Amino acid sequence: MLELISDTEQELIQYYISSFGPINNDKLKHPMASFNTIFKEWENSKTTLFKMLGNQLIVRRPYTYVIPEQNLIDTFTKKKYDNDCWTFLCWWNREIIAPLTNQTDIDPELLQLCYDIIKSATLAENKYLNNTKIFYLPPDNEPFKVSKGMRPMRIITKLAQKYGCKEEILEKFRIWHSQILNNKHMDGELCLSIHPLDFMTMSDNDNDWQSCMNWMNHGDYRAGTIECMNSPYILMAYLHNPKHKMTFDS
Repeated sequence: MLELISDTEQELIQYYISSFGPINNDKLKHPMASFNTIFKEWENSKTTLFKMLGNQLIVRRPYTYVIPEQNLIDTFTKKKYDNDCWTFLCWWNREIIAPLTNQTDIDPELLQLCYDIIKSATLAENKYLNNTKIFYLPPDNEPFKVSKGMRPMRIITKLAQKYGCKEEILEKFRIWHSQILNNKHMDGELCLSIHPLDFMTMSDNDNDWQSCMNWMNHGDYRAGTIECMNSPYILMAYLHNPKHKMTFDS
């Protein structure tokens, strides 16, 4: 099994141990054992799982995942307090909703449109579901046709530009909306792994989360990764995005 770990992976593992493992702790500093010595117990314990995986360290299968609609709505709701979104929504409420609400002769359907178009459900659905209608925008009664199925961002952009939103604020909101929608549909690989590096890095990533198993930030229970690695019963399962590459930074 050890022969399946490439020279590059061995160098990366040794770098990881020297940078983040006990050898990097002044109180525990000692010479690093040979690669074969360090992973002898891993090799002996993973024999059965290795055979179950078809004599491979990692089995990969393509996967496609579409986030359920309610989960996407919840994501938009939670992320509305992100600065790029919140700045725009404050402008929208101050410069569009408030003035329209104070007009006595305003078309109630136009006011409702302005409320609905920035709702989480509308942003997640990414299309206007009401029937086609021509609205007349104050103060000059400019006609604006909103068609059934129109993208919310087209409607938002039209109204924001008409009522003087700074392009920088609008553009950041558009990017915020696009980034969330781009994660609705994910393609990648489902991986089942007994590779030592996957155990060692199970809680180290650049996706803004970590656990007590984290090596880079000296998690309290990081030694548990070695216990998992040397257990005959445990393998790693994770989703892999082939386009994403993590870098190690000591």
